[in-house]
Order: sequence, then C-alpha cells, then structure tokens
Amino acid sequence: MSTLCLDIGNTTTHLGRVQGDQVSGESRIPTANLGQELQAILRSHADARLLAYCSVVPTANATVEQVAAAADLELFNLNAQTCPLPIDYPNPGEIGQDRLANAVAAADCAKLPAIVIDM
Repeated sequence: MSTLCLDIGNTTTHLGRVQGDQVSGESRIPTANLGQELQAILRSHADARLLAYCSVVPTANATVEQVAAAADLELFNLNAQTCPLPIDYPNPGEIGQDRLANAVAAADCAKLPAIVIDM
C-alpha cells in the first residue's frame, strides 16, 4: 500500500507517493489549481490507499476531503489533534500544520531535542 502525501502551502502544493521509506513521484502544483488537478493526480497514483495531508490553506481542506471521498481513499490530516507528539503549547490549534510535520520528521530522524529550520 502506498500513501499520497500533500503539503498544501499558500502558493504551492508539494506532493509525493510514499511506500515504506521511499518517496517517488514528487511534484509541485500551484495551490490555486489543486481543485482542478487533484483528481488527475490521484489517477496517476492509483495504488495509493491513503491520502495524508497538511495544509496552511483551510479553504483547500474541503476540496481534498471531497476528492478523497470520491476516490474511496482513507484520509489523514495532520493537525494538533492527530499529531503523534505531545504538544506543550497554550493554543495547540494555532500551530501551523507545516510546523507539526517538521516536528514529527525531526522526532523520527534525529535525536531530540532538535532545532528545525524551514525555509
């Protein structure tokens, strides 16, 4: 089983297919075109059974959810409630999903504590 992963940013959406510890099919599309292009992207990743995403564009979330449901894909959205790490922050819902993804990756790839620089 593979997972299609989306990182939905204000300008660009980054995506790739993850199977085990391998990433393939990496590409970028303008976030403004996500609604039009996501169905075609799913067709090119037909072996994916899970669509995992993080988003700093709340209006894009509904589009992703609708397309995933139509394609009968399991859906996972990384957010403060689904993050596998403990969060010690006054308002966890205010933490950007991109920052949560960086924290999860740092915890998986490095010894903690760690400093993550995202540019």
